[in-house]
Amino acid sequence: MQVYQTIHMHMRGLVSGTSKLASAASYISERWGCGTDASTISRKMEEQRNWTIKDVLALEDATGRFPVTLAMYARIQDLQPAKPLDVIDAAGAMSKEAGEAVAAALALSKRGSTAQAIAEWQDVANLATATIRALEVRQAMEVGDA
Repeated sequence: MQVYQTIHMHMRGLVSGTSKLASAASYISERWGCGTDASTISRKMEEQRNWTIKDVLALEDATGRFPVTLAMYARIQDLQPAKPLDVIDAAGAMSKEAGEAVAAALALSKRGSTAQAIAEWQDVANLATATIRALEVRQAMEVGDA
């Protein structure tokens, strides 16, 4: 099931938990001071409009249930690396890979291998991407702990 469909299913459940479309609209309007009405909720229930983060927060808080938040949290669990990122180890690995890439690039002036230079720079890019992803997961987990 796609993420949006999961969120939509949970939002429909939250609206149902308020017993009426007008009640759900009222919770959202009161929380954010906006003019949400039952017809807006109806359109969202029928997927004619998208749910907003404000909708999620208001309805989860109003019902005391947090299915969308939990679904979003579950998404990042799949992104977590097998072992927690050690920033010092990651920096050391990046330094090593970057040094090899620079050496391969400099070797091109002495008939070095272009394919080797590309491979070394690809290693740098792959490591950087993996490190960024691990740091983003770490940051998301820190926000969750706050």
